[in-house]
Amino acid sequence: MRRLTYAVVAAVGALGLVLAIVLASGVGQHDQTSECSKLAPIPADEPPPGQIATTLAGAESTAGFGVLTPDVRAASRSNLTLVWANKHNISLTFAHGKVKITFTRPASYGDARKAFERFVAHSRASATIGRVHQHPALVIAPDTDGCGSNPAWVEFKRSGIDINIYSASYGTGTLLAVADSLKARTAPTTIKGQ
Repeated sequence: MRRLTYAVVAAVGALGLVLAIVLASGVGQHDQTSECSKLAPIPADEPPPGQIATTLAGAESTAGFGVLTPDVRAASRSNLTLVWANKHNISLTFAHGKVKITFTRPASYGDARKAFERFVAHSRASATIGRVHQHPALVIAPDTDGCGSNPAWVEFKRSGIDINIYSASYGTGTLLAVADSLKARTAPTTIKGQ
């Protein structure tokens, strides 16, 4: 029950994976039933649907935009284990699935703050609005949906790219540190997907 199906990942859109969770689980409904996000980490050794295993340079070439990489203990170039990409998405896995970051271009929502405020107002998961690099960020506390099964989550938009960072191993404080450490890649790497 705690495994995320790839159909949810394929639904990356308006609020990236977060809205896909809302739509798939009915979190936005206002009834009194217990609701689950049905979200758990994607298996670390399997690519998201429609994405191919590659390198960071290959991901940038495939997606047509530069990738940001974090530099903290939980997620850095030294523990980057998998890279996947397609025309609009790049997915990075760190420490064999402990932290995942997805980049989607274009982000399909305009005003991030308003979109995040709507999510917070309608979600039963514990969600707040924070900041990452002066951008509004949706911050979702782990294990706070109707079933206590969701991972920690941080989502924000930067330069038209929807960035999602999530983990079942770390809390939102660590994910915010990961987000704050994101920087443009400066040197090539040979880390491959599978």
